[in-house]
Amino acid sequence: MAYPDLISMIETLSLDSGSVSLPAVAGTTLLVDTTKNWEVDKYKDCIVKIIGGTGVGQLALIKHNGASSLQVSPPWVLGLDTNSIYVIYKPEISSELETVLSLVQDSVFGLAALKALLDALNSKLVSLAGGAFYGSYGPRNVEVGNDVDLGIILYEPSGSIITVGEITPGTYTVDRIRGAVDTQVVAATPSSEAAGRVYMAYNFPAASWQVGDIFYITFSGIVVTIGGVATDYPDLFIWGRVVREPDISSKIDTLLADVGYEGLTSLANKITAARAGFLDRINNLTRTQKDTQATTNALAVIGAAIEDTVPFKVSGFLSLHNMQAGDTFLVIEEIRDQDDATYREYGRTSYSDVQTSPIVWFEPKVCQGWRIRIQRTAGIDENVTYQFFKEVKSA
Repeated sequence: MAYPDLISMIETLSLDSGSVSLPAVAGTTLLVDTTKNWEVDKYKDCIVKIIGGTGVGQLALIKHNGASSLQVSPPWVLGLDTNSIYVIYKPEISSELETVLSLVQDSVFGLAALKALLDALNSKLVSLAGGAFYGSYGPRNVEVGNDVDLGIILYEPSGSIITVGEITPGTYTVDRIRGAVDTQVVAATPSSEAAGRVYMAYNFPAASWQVGDIFYITFSGIVVTIGGVATDYPDLFIWGRVVREPDISSKIDTLLADVGYEGLTSLANKITAARAGFLDRINNLTRTQKDTQATTNALAVIGAAIEDTVPFKVSGFLSLHNMQAGDTFLVIEEIRDQDDATYREYGRTSYSDVQTSPIVWFEPKVCQGWRIRIQRTAGIDENVTYQFFKEVKSA
């Protein structure tokens, strides 16, 4: 196997690679490649290594990436310049790739040992693709005080049921959204497991829930091991809404006494029709994005733009609870009114210092493209959390 062939193989195993465009002095945490146009935070928590030129041998964890830059930790010990060549790869394959790189850079190496390392690397890449599939189950509309069972269904590509012994169930949390405020109601609790599923049981107590609340369940830390190969699942979500109060018989008796049977029947029919329309809208509501993102001194899109070829309704919120005295953030909302049209500014607001009411709520609006951009204009970079919702029509 020729030396250039090895380099080509390593490049195919990496997520991306390139050359540094702007010098970076020792002690700084930035790598810039102006030829790139990356999605924001696409490579967050991945590894970057300098494999050639100035600063060769250094590696660091990517904490954040912009369109053409990486913010890393720890800082560069040696400076970088335009001769520096880098490669980005997943941390899960770092040990194998590091060994391959060290062998390639060595003038003497054994091909048998190198082949074994590449085979091990390929095996790990296959396992990262996932050895099992999953889906969710449980009601999307719940009542206060009613026991419900919500969970994740796990199965092999062959259709075989995954046994209890093959499942590490992890934990779950329960969060409530009320008036654009996200509150954790149940902290991390061990999930239950059964053949082919991971689940939790909950009864939405009246002390914590009321009609109109949105809930979402987060399952974390699920691992499935099949044939000695472990698959770590990302956080998995189930969401829905509280739609009915517990025992309302006394209220119905009061209504019956006030308006009579015919009046109550008419009112009930109107409520049923309104409820059906409301539930139809809720069932079409999709939480398209939920994450945390660091601000920068450059104007950047929060998450990613939400777009479609047909009109849709979108809303959401972001939280500025991490802002400190001296911080100033500019938040800009932009929309486009048709497919492939130019984004135009809908509104902008500047926020300064500690926010006593940190939730920024974006009212629902109909469009074909929507995005939120943020820029730190003073102070230090802070993390902002956000959730965006897109409502589409059922087929």
